[in-house]
Amino acid sequence: MCQALMEIMSDEVQARVDAAVDAATKESQRTSVLNLMETLHLSAEEAMDALKIPESKRAKLMA
Repeated sequence: MCQALMEIMSDEVQARVDAAVDAATKESQRTSVLNLMETLHLSAEEAMDALKIPESKRAKLMA
């Protein structure tokens, strides 16, 4: 029983860590896109192309 509880807690902690890493990555990518747009006068799409951000992640990134 204790082992099962520890596994559930471990899974929850891992899910929270993964969510925090995803949020930090998204914010970092968003900042990079905005910096390229400002510094190099690129459109958002051009900046995301330069950063090789997959099409599938672009809408969520700029939301």
